[in-house]
Amino acid sequence: MTSVMRVFFVALMITIGGHGFTSESHRVDYLYGVADVEDLVAIPDSPWIIGSGVGNWIFQSGALHLINEDAFAASTLDMQLYTEKVAQAPFSECDGAPDPEKFSAHGLSLVGQDNGSFFLYVVNHGGRHAVEIFNIKLMGAIPDIDWIGCVPSPAMTFPNAVAGRADGSIILSVTFDLKGYMNRLWNEGKLDQTGALFKWTSALGWVEVENASLAQNNGIELSDDEQWAFVVSMPDSSVTRIPLDKNLGQSTRIELDFYPDNIRRTYDGKLAVAGVENTSLMKVNLCVGVDYPYCAIDFRADLIDPESFEVTPLYSGKGDREFGLATTALRTRSSLWFGSVRRRSILRVPMD
Repeated sequence: MTSVMRVFFVALMITIGGHGFTSESHRVDYLYGVADVEDLVAIPDSPWIIGSGVGNWIFQSGALHLINEDAFAASTLDMQLYTEKVAQAPFSECDGAPDPEKFSAHGLSLVGQDNGSFFLYVVNHGGRHAVEIFNIKLMGAIPDIDWIGCVPSPAMTFPNAVAGRADGSIILSVTFDLKGYMNRLWNEGKLDQTGALFKWTSALGWVEVENASLAQNNGIELSDDEQWAFVVSMPDSSVTRIPLDKNLGQSTRIELDFYPDNIRRTYDGKLAVAGVENTSLMKVNLCVGVDYPYCAIDFRADLIDPESFEVTPLYSGKGDREFGLATTALRTRSSLWFGSVRRRSILRVPMD
């Protein structure tokens, strides 16, 4: 279990529900013992949150963390439990469970199943680039989490974020797609469109989504009908709503005034997008690349209305030795949670 340290930020500008106010002394809580949490996802109708630990600077030796929001405590999933597991169809393309010493959790997605359980999709870099699938059952004192298989990522790509769909398909956001990038560079002269979206089905495997290449495709979230993807581009300071079928219509770019990373549904149906501000991408890359756990980089979260695309400031925080370089924001009913790719803690902002 982890320890709690309650501290105060002075003169933080906070905006809740679109109504801004300045607090001379607004409490935040640090939950320690959960390292390098790049993404967060909440299990519905429960106090449980899953956090992805990417591990070291080469994205190896990470973890999955199980966080109890009510108890404000966390534990780390023992990946050794799955070493003898055999993958189940249709996720049986990989040769056994991930290496527990190398496993590195990046993007997360949670999809409810008809039997009341949940599929947790995890982008893994440790030992292999793949989407690992876990089955979660809410039973007993803590959730029962079981690895059930994986889908290797498309060849010559660096996967970042994932979104599972109710029909069993998977949408994958890749930051670098070498083959696609070289084709775009050669045929269209496009230097900045390094990323891509891919759709996986058990029948066809990975198929690239047309017209979905951005500058370093990053975080992803789906529309309510799962026909559109909201995709983050950090260098472009934007979120783009992209049709997963070209016949649905045109993409829409939503401009932001900071460098966003991940995007996540809030408890009330909005989209919370988090990232960094008052910095440079070079500084961000240096902090991540040297595996420095105290990157004092200012962070930010905005809300996006998924229908009107209206952007509302949600929270701005000053980076310091305790927390900075936020990569994800999770808005629950009671709190706003931040994770960081280079921190030894996660941050909770009570919103009661």
